[in-house]
Amino acid sequence: TGREMTASAFMAAVQSLAGGLVAHGLGRGAVVALMAPNLPEFAVIFHATAWAGLILTTLNPTYTAEEARHQLNDSGAVLLITIPAFLATATEAVAGTAVADIAVIGAAPEEAMPLAALMGAPLAAQVPVDLAHCGEDRQPEDEPPNAPALDRHELPLWCELPELSQEVPRVSLERDP
Repeated sequence: TGREMTASAFMAAVQSLAGGLVAHGLGRGAVVALMAPNLPEFAVIFHATAWAGLILTTLNPTYTAEEARHQLNDSGAVLLITIPAFLATATEAVAGTAVADIAVIGAAPEEAMPLAALMGAPLAAQVPVDLAHCGEDRQPEDEPPNAPALDRHELPLWCELPELSQEVPRVSLERDP
């Protein structure tokens, strides 16, 4: 795209979108779907959802509405973010899913919510991820209506990470004499 973004502008956008997502009513563990090509906003959305303690599912932009609907249902997404070129497919895909809103990156048609409307007061601190109790705070009654059944034996892959405090071997970059 030729667009540039400084690190401070990027972080400000991440925190602003994270704050806006929380203000929009999305709580820790809620699923946001993203159907867009590689744009600077893709990275902002990716990191903002993580910053807010949300889960991001990325949809292939070449998916048909039926394929996208399958992933929306499978993931339990409650918000879908896309671009104007994919809005028709996105609108068709959300029928029969838990998705309550579609936000559009860039110039949104009048009937659509622009992503800019989700920007809010910056969320200063990242919502922590509790690996020790991964999945324990999710209860079946908290799940979106079309979410897959909760099975405590099939936790997300990141719940199975090895101990992160393990000592990492250090490598010397000095040359031998």
